[in-house]
Amino acid sequence: MYSKPMTTRREGKPAVRLLIPALLFVLGACAPAAAPAAAPSEPVRGTLVIAGTTDVHGWLLPYDYYRGVETDNGLTRVAPLIDSVRAAHPGRMVLIDSGDLLQGNPLDFVFSKLGAGDRHPVALAMNALRYDAAAIGNHEFNYGIDHLNAVAKQMEFPMLSANIYRAGSTERAYQPYAIIERTVGGRQLRVGITAVTPPGVLLWDADAVRGKLDFRDIVQSVRPVVAEMKARGADVVVVAAHSGLEGSSYDTVATRVPVENAAAAMAREVPGLDVIFMGHTHRELADTTISGVLLLQARNWATSLAVAELQLAQGADGRWSVIRKRGMIRRPDPKRSSPELTRLLTPAHE
Repeated sequence: MYSKPMTTRREGKPAVRLLIPALLFVLGACAPAAAPAAAPSEPVRGTLVIAGTTDVHGWLLPYDYYRGVETDNGLTRVAPLIDSVRAAHPGRMVLIDSGDLLQGNPLDFVFSKLGAGDRHPVALAMNALRYDAAAIGNHEFNYGIDHLNAVAKQMEFPMLSANIYRAGSTERAYQPYAIIERTVGGRQLRVGITAVTPPGVLLWDADAVRGKLDFRDIVQSVRPVVAEMKARGADVVVVAAHSGLEGSSYDTVATRVPVENAAAAMAREVPGLDVIFMGHTHRELADTTISGVLLLQARNWATSLAVAELQLAQGADGRWSVIRKRGMIRRPDPKRSSPELTRLLTPAHE
C-alpha cells in the first residue's frame, strides 16, 4: 500500500500560520490609534483656617473700667489679627467664640437692661467682625434668660448650645448646630459647628433657670448632634466648647449635676470631631491632640486669638479628609486697634 507522505499536510500549515499574522498586521495598521489611558485625577488640596476667641466678658475696647486706664487687650486689639487671617485665607476662614460674652465688666452691666432700640455693644462688635457662630456660656444667664434671648436676636450669627433643653422635655432650647460653607481649592467644603454650656448653670444661676431649662451631660448631648451634622454632609466638625479639659468645681455626685469640663471626654468619646475650641477656664492652650482631635483655647478678655489650620484633601469620590492640623496662639499688637471698630463702639464706651 501506498500512502501520501505526512509532510504534505504539515507543509501546508506554515503557509496559514504566516498568513494570519500578516493579515492582523494589515488590519492593525488600518485601525484608529487607541486613546491613551486617562491619568488618575490628582486630589484637590487646600487649607481651612478656624479662628476663635473666648471669655471676652465685655472687654471690647482696650480699657479697664475699674482702674480707668488703657490696656493691651480688647476685641478692638484682636480685630486686626482677625482681619489679617481672613485676608491671608480669603473664603477659607471661620470665626467662632466659645462663650461668656454678656457679663464681666461695667460695659456689660450698663447694657444688662436694653431699652427699646438699644443695640448691645457685644452684638455690634461681633457682627462687624463677621463671626460665624458663638457658644452660649454660663455667664450669659447672669442677667436672665430674657436678656440672653434679646441679645441673641441682635446677633447676625447663631448662638449655639447642644446640651440645653427645655425643662422636662427632649426639646433643645437653643439652636444646637450650624453648617456653613467655605471654598477650599475651588471646591465647596461644609463646616459643622456645635457648642456646649457648663451644666453648672443649674447651680450658679438656679434662680434664673429653675423650671425653665435643663443643662444635660455634655458628651451624651453632643454625640447625636455630631452624627446628625455628618449625615447632613459636614466635612469638618468643630465644637465651640464653653468647657475646659476635665473636672468640675462642684461635687457632681452630691449635686447630681453633670461634669463641668468635658473637652477631653468629647475628644475621646464622640466620633467625627476634628477640632475643639475650649473656654470657661481662662487658660491658654495652643496645640494639643487627644484621640486625633485638635484642642486649643485663647486667653480670656480678648487677650489672644486661637487659630487652627487644617490641611485638607478631596478624593475622587468627592469626600474631604483632614490630612494635617495644627493649632497656634496669636497675640495682638498692644499699640494697634481697629479704628472702624473703635468708632462703632465709642458711644457705648462713653
